[in-house]
Amino acid sequence: KSYGKDQIEPARKYLQDIVASVVIQKANRMYQDHPSDYLKYLKGVNFQTADSNVLKFTDFNKVDINSIIAGTDEGIPSRFEWINQAFQPACKYPLGSIVVYCSVPGTGKSLWSLSEAINMATMGYKVHVLNMGDLSEAQVVARAAAIYSGLPFAEAKLNLPTVYNMMTQSIGDNLMLTSVPSDSITVDEYIDFIDQIDAELVKKGQPKLACLIADYDSGFKMNDYQQDSMYNQFGSLYNKLTELSMARNKLVILLSQPKTSAYDKEELSIVDIGESSRK
Repeated sequence: KSYGKDQIEPARKYLQDIVASVVIQKANRMYQDHPSDYLKYLKGVNFQTADSNVLKFTDFNKVDINSIIAGTDEGIPSRFEWINQAFQPACKYPLGSIVVYCSVPGTGKSLWSLSEAINMATMGYKVHVLNMGDLSEAQVVARAAAIYSGLPFAEAKLNLPTVYNMMTQSIGDNLMLTSVPSDSITVDEYIDFIDQIDAELVKKGQPKLACLIADYDSGFKMNDYQQDSMYNQFGSLYNKLTELSMARNKLVILLSQPKTSAYDKEELSIVDIGESSRK
């Protein structure tokens, strides 16, 4: 009890190394003949310790109220005023949150999210859009040209060089696009990828990514060692994504489809949102 944090740290590190060694030995036994699965398992291990830096308390009369007040204005405005009005009193998407946009296939989720991404990038925010399965980079750029110019899709495609040059002048490198096949990356790989982008931006003296858009949540690959239950899989996915929202103070926008039984509804309720109530 008389030891300070620095004095305790060597013993804490020693115990963490013991636990890590046990996890590695277990992975080696399970995936001795499959090195790639071995790496996937280690990436997915939820390695937690009783770290006072994570689990702590604050006396109520010592709360930093000035920081809390300053943080209430942190956010990114939407292109649509009715959305801004939903987030009173700041009237913008709050940073550190996950926003789910759920609608039936073919109703324009990808177009809507891309219009938000373009608007945010134009305002100077760094935005990354991840498309999993449905759209190639060329298709995304063509759609962006139509959204930005207001021209019909066919006309925007014919004038793509001109519109693209106009877009780059107002957006610059604030908008980043990634297109991958569906079921090809795990949420852990996605988080690592975003961290790499942030590290590169910091090296260049630029701000980190402020908004991440994933199209869509069921496109992520589930790890083999996860339970087969869709309820647990999507709960695990959304829990992991809080590492990007809460821990890294980003706005995370996820596109989602409702249950098939809700496809004919004009208005969705919270129970229609999809495969898992843990969303």
